[in-house]
Amino acid sequence: MRRTSLAVLGFSLNTFAYAATITVTTTSDQIADTGTCSLREAIIAANTNAPSGAVTGECPSGNSGAPDTVLLPAGTYALSRNGSDNTAIGGDLDLTQTIALEGAGRDLTIIDAAAIGERVLHVLISPGAVTISKMTIRHGSTTGSGGGILLSDADSASLVDVRITANTADDNGGGIAILSIPTTVLTRISVDDNQAIWDGGGIYLSGGTLQVVDSQIYANQTLGSQGAGGGICIQEGSVSLNQSTLAENVTGTSGGGIYVVWGDVQVSEATFESNSADQAGGGLYFSSSSESSSLANSTISGNVAGVAGGGIATSSWGTGSITLTHVTVASNTAATGSALDAISISTRNSLLSGTCTESVATSLGGNIESPGDNCGFTHATDQTAVSASALGLGALAFNGGSTRTIMPSASSVALNTARSTYCTPTDQRGTPRPQDPACDVGAVERVAGWLFSGGFEEGDLGAWSSHVP
Repeated sequence: MRRTSLAVLGFSLNTFAYAATITVTTTSDQIADTGTCSLREAIIAANTNAPSGAVTGECPSGNSGAPDTVLLPAGTYALSRNGSDNTAIGGDLDLTQTIALEGAGRDLTIIDAAAIGERVLHVLISPGAVTISKMTIRHGSTTGSGGGILLSDADSASLVDVRITANTADDNGGGIAILSIPTTVLTRISVDDNQAIWDGGGIYLSGGTLQVVDSQIYANQTLGSQGAGGGICIQEGSVSLNQSTLAENVTGTSGGGIYVVWGDVQVSEATFESNSADQAGGGLYFSSSSESSSLANSTISGNVAGVAGGGIATSSWGTGSITLTHVTVASNTAATGSALDAISISTRNSLLSGTCTESVATSLGGNIESPGDNCGFTHATDQTAVSASALGLGALAFNGGSTRTIMPSASSVALNTARSTYCTPTDQRGTPRPQDPACDVGAVERVAGWLFSGGFEEGDLGAWSSHVP
């Protein structure tokens, strides 16, 4: 009986798989049996489920039956081994098994690919998932897509507290290219100063669902004569953008902030500021999509289009619908349609300061247009031809919350004039609506007795800047 019990117990123990934790002990980019564990060796050990060498101190084996974790202490990991393969032996770091890469902090752990002229990370895990956290990915470059990171095969991907900066791609996705990954989630991410020759200076999505939360996408650029989407290009797929900022992204064609080809974007509590497009859609451009997109409790300000639609533009052949709810569009510029150059847009409780072109809006009420009356606001609860002084908008500033907003003055006609049917529970900052008898029009609900009428940027509050990575 005892022998049988031990045999059963032994069988049970062997069915358990324990995840391996591999701690990197050197910043050197090496593959050698020297008693240290490099980042490249750690990834190969996780990929192959074999130790990196026989000498004590080498990377332990990964485990094929459970997700492995590679820990990167603080330091700069400068990649130096050239090559082109999918095994991580040379060139970029290829991840082929479910893995978590965890650094010591976004500004403390840095992976730099300047010396190899390759992208930094290539994820090709099937089946499996990848998690990347607490690090900076920089100076990657590729003749293909994904200058910093290429997500080409995985069931899911999660990036948390990561900065992706100064990467370049000759094709799409200067910072990140995501190719048909079912679900990708970016949380507290900074994607900045990346460049792509074609589409998606910061991020390129081709298939799947992308969630961007509490993140900053800024100063990215497309360089080619036909590339689009300075910040994000949605070639195909679905994007949700929450509590995030797209700023100072640039494209030589259309869609300074976001360019949507086939797909949709759902935006809430976000700000598009100072993006620019040489053609149309300084903030956002919707091309041939047949999907339904929405923007709620968001601000579109200071964006520039060389031809049309400083804030938002749509093409004439797109059949999808776009709904704006409690959106503030102000201080954008374009040759025509400084606010909107669009069709198939429905507006409710939104504020447009500027001009509109095309057969612009289907009004659902509670909207304000200033200074003219050409946006198609015909509902009984709309206000049109409102003067700038009566509208009383402040400057784009930090008024609470995680993004910059525009606060209406205490005497603004935007106060208490929104249509109750479409009043959202909170505003862009998370402030409850309504504060008074009725909701305010636009992205911000003014609180009675507001102490910071000029915004939180009064005084020395540089740490609040939306452009601090």
